[in-house]
Amino acid sequence: MTVSVTVRPLAPRVDATDFEKLPAATEEEEDLLDLASHASRTSRLACQIILTEDLKSLDVRIPAEATNWMGR
Repeated sequence: MTVSVTVRPLAPRVDATDFEKLPAATEEEEDLLDLASHASRTSRLACQIILTEDLKSLDVRIPAEATNWMGR
């Protein structure tokens, strides 16, 4: 038996003010955001947000429509 699973990237929505503080997304990240469910203009891939000393805080929201497939 073969099972097919589609995994969508997690793309939290970054507060607009904080979004401006982040470096621009790469073309590859933009392509992956095109596949992400519930992505918005201020979405970024969580794995691509690098916290630095210059970024003292970051306000992000996980879309309410996002599904936790681990059942937690």
